[in-house]
Amino acid sequence: MGLICGRSRGIGVAPGATWIACKASAKNGTGSEEYFLTCGQWILDQRPLPHIINNSWRGDVRNKTRWFDDIIAHWRAVGIIPVFGIGNSGPECGTANYPGNHENVIGVGSTDIKDSIAYSCSRGPSNDSGLVKPDVSAPAVYVLSASNSDPEAYEVTSGTIVWQLLMWLERLC
Repeated sequence: MGLICGRSRGIGVAPGATWIACKASAKNGTGSEEYFLTCGQWILDQRPLPHIINNSWRGDVRNKTRWFDDIIAHWRAVGIIPVFGIGNSGPECGTANYPGNHENVIGVGSTDIKDSIAYSCSRGPSNDSGLVKPDVSAPAVYVLSASNSDPEAYEVTSGTIVWQLLMWLERLC
């Protein structure tokens, strides 16, 4: 959350953002399509509706099942912009994960501290549509953020930051 909504030391890229969450994974970090679909529907039930959804949920690289397509279509129909990480299955081409490689979402890749593509970042083209993915990349390796060890503590961490893109999109909405 420090990367998203942090308010000091320049760490938050969207300090005025309103944040909601839906837990779609078990304690051990595993999730299921059922959990993700439940969260996708829960998002549609929120009022006011969010403008942008950002998730790192991922499934099959080959899109053998397109289990999230209906939720993506419903989000788009009500004006929600879906943004998904494309995964950490790189560095080979054709490794962009679903739903980040979906044609109707903004797929986000990661860069390192030198603004180069992060080694583990998945890459397109999308195996089902041939689309170039990611659509955009953002800093994700060795980024300063808030720490949960103390209210005044900071730490260097890794994880895709797409909120710069989201704030740009928010200005367009």
